[in-house]
Amino acid sequence: MPNLNQRLPCAYAATLHYGTHTVPLTPLKQTSPALAINFGGATHFGALFTDGAPTDTLRINIGGVKYWLGEFCAPGTYAPAGTNTCIACGMGHFCRGGHHRAPCTYGAISCTGINHATDAALPAGAAVNVFMTSDDVNTYIPPTDITQWAKISCCSTYAPGGALADSNIPDSLNNKNTACADGIIGPGTYLFVARYPTTQFDTSDCMTATPGLSNAFVAVFDHAVGHRIIHGNNVFQHFVDVNNAPYQSWTISTAPVGHWLQNTNQTNVSNIPAQATGLTMCVFELK
Repeated sequence: MPNLNQRLPCAYAATLHYGTHTVPLTPLKQTSPALAINFGGATHFGALFTDGAPTDTLRINIGGVKYWLGEFCAPGTYAPAGTNTCIACGMGHFCRGGHHRAPCTYGAISCTGINHATDAALPAGAAVNVFMTSDDVNTYIPPTDITQWAKISCCSTYAPGGALADSNIPDSLNNKNTACADGIIGPGTYLFVARYPTTQFDTSDCMTATPGLSNAFVAVFDHAVGHRIIHGNNVFQHFVDVNNAPYQSWTISTAPVGHWLQNTNQTNVSNIPAQATGLTMCVFELK
């Protein structure tokens, strides 16, 4: 049987115990429906959810709908799917309370701390829908480690169709058959990385100081955009169509036109993985 005990020192808080589990109750009804328990002359409420439930949680059937009892997370925190533990909302996201979590409209530019309860406004002068310079990144985006990013797209071969993009043929960069990866990303904060260890060029890799080329950029998109990774004839770059999704014609790339073999790190992300051999181009999204 559930056992209700007062939880001190908060005079209004209570905790429901069942088996080896505990769920905090609140004096306010946070969900509808909610579990209501009268104790000590006061009513305490337990939040009910219908999303992915943890194992061995208390389940309640109301009107044919299956609910489970869980903690209602305070604004600025949330419980990941399948858990009943509230954690920090995380950079680039906002959490209104309960299980809500969504990307900030302006990604890490506007939500740069750990806990966020609201979707913050765009700071004056911040760059969106472009590849940011290192000055932009250092001004508006806190330092991160690569473990805070999720890999969402990667390729290391020529396009499956066998077509090669050529920097001397601009239209080839808009041909889907020259892309080794193609898709829609955003809104959110993204990291674009190309690693090319090679002795073909007399250059020192900007990230490892060994022979090769690398480039890394950050971009914040406030809407969905079309993205392509192109590996072609002296072209290995990320291209984005900020005007359309799906991709129609590129509007920004990680290198200036005519300078496709860019060797620069315009990020403050640490521990970006090195590539031992061959070419790898990847896109990461801030978790």
